[in-house]
Amino acid sequence: SKREKVKSEEKKLLSIINYQLLKSKDSNKDQTYFLHQLNQEQLKHILFPIGDYTKTRVRSLAKEFKLPTAEKSESMGICFVGEVPMKEFLEKSRIENLLKKYCRFLPVEIAFGKETEWKDGKEVELEKDRIINETNPLWTRKPADLKEEEYNQFYNDLYPFTDEPLFHIHLNVDYPFNLTGILYFPKIKNNFEVQRNKIQLYCNQVFVTDAVEGIV
Repeated sequence: SKREKVKSEEKKLLSIINYQLLKSKDSNKDQTYFLHQLNQEQLKHILFPIGDYTKTRVRSLAKEFKLPTAEKSESMGICFVGEVPMKEFLEKSRIENLLKKYCRFLPVEIAFGKETEWKDGKEVELEKDRIINETNPLWTRKPADLKEEEYNQFYNDLYPFTDEPLFHIHLNVDYPFNLTGILYFPKIKNNFEVQRNKIQLYCNQVFVTDAVEGIV
């Protein structure tokens, strides 16, 4: 039929169309270094209506048309994170794990999401920010101000589902360098592989490494 013939011709035409991704006029804002990953199927659904304008010109037009975003500050993004699956990298659980590893004891509060509570059989988000780090960890405090239960709780927070340690040593060294910390000595079981150098090292409460060798 005539309709089928038209569809066939249209399909043939689409098969030879080559969608191109061109650099924007504003070289400072060009994103082709990232967008080049888009394939033909994705490109055919995309338009870049302001690609021929500089950012300054776009701002000027926004003011002229009294758009609410005319004076809005520029958004910030994550760039140059390396070859990682972006969807996986941006998963909430992955971000939270990274924050807990590298920012767990930063001296300033870090908010990640909101506090939640269970209500009527479901989890409800509250208005209060969820602070994911401890700004005043035990090793920064005086041993005289701490109880044994607090040391054990701190150990359990770091290593959940483990037995209480045999004992601990609260370090406070000021010569030949400044060093504060807590050394825990875990209970050894027959089926437990001893990790002699499993020490977490921080500088000004910023995580440095957990692979320190030759300390113990």
